[in-house]
Amino acid sequence: MNVGCVGTGRMGSRMARRLVDGGNRVFIYDVSPANYPALVSAGATVCVTPAALAAQVDFVVTSVPGPPEVEAAIVGADGILQGARAGTLVIETSTIGPAQSRELARRCAERGVRFIDASVSGGMGPAERGTLTAMVGGERTDFEAALPVLRCLAKGIHHLGPLGSGNVAKLINQIVFLSYVALFCEAAGLGRDYGLDIPELVEVLRTSVAGSPLMTGWERHLESGDLKPGFQVMRVLKDLGLGAELCREQNYDAPIFQTALRAFRAAAEAGFADKDMSALFLRKP
Repeated sequence: MNVGCVGTGRMGSRMARRLVDGGNRVFIYDVSPANYPALVSAGATVCVTPAALAAQVDFVVTSVPGPPEVEAAIVGADGILQGARAGTLVIETSTIGPAQSRELARRCAERGVRFIDASVSGGMGPAERGTLTAMVGGERTDFEAALPVLRCLAKGIHHLGPLGSGNVAKLINQIVFLSYVALFCEAAGLGRDYGLDIPELVEVLRTSVAGSPLMTGWERHLESGDLKPGFQVMRVLKDLGLGAELCREQNYDAPIFQTALRAFRAAAEAGFADKDMSALFLRKP
């Protein structure tokens, strides 16, 4: 395949290398050419603008920092749409919002260019190994056309629905992960204030359900809709109530934890006290 990669930073350079190693003709562009030498040595060809790149390929993979950079790369003065031929497929892997993807898809369609949002998750290691998770929104036919490219980059490839759906899934992923990081740090701070050995505490958390939150399979209740309890909301409130006592004893402010506690209390008040904790999914905020 002839594939262009706009963006050769920490993620983009690794994705470009996967495509080169997959036997494809790969053309690259970045505003900062620091990663060009290694990719050129591997077989990639440098282009002076995204437009020049797009003129030579059937697929363009964009991987840039955020919304302004995506806008410039695709619809800017020297952007992809200035050079892309009709039928070219843009595979946008950056983290942006669904409204922007829908607008970019509209602008692409005016030029006969196809567009899918295909946000990726996993980080640099999976990008290097080609084991990213790809979350895709767009027409089914465009998704299927992109599969040969996506299979070079990702192990988990999921079509979530119409344009923007991949962006929504990626942002949900970020909400879950980054909120988890915030709560983890907040809770570890409570341990510090109680005088715990923090490296030992982190190791405890790493090797327990706190370190692998899906290890007990509770999330399957969301998939099935079955609220037969594994871990009842009332039991959750017992444990979290004890956690709240710890915070009070130490006069420790834990706003993220308190938000979770309020959510479970509201679920109990809504009639879910004897149901599985996943009933929180059904509670109307």
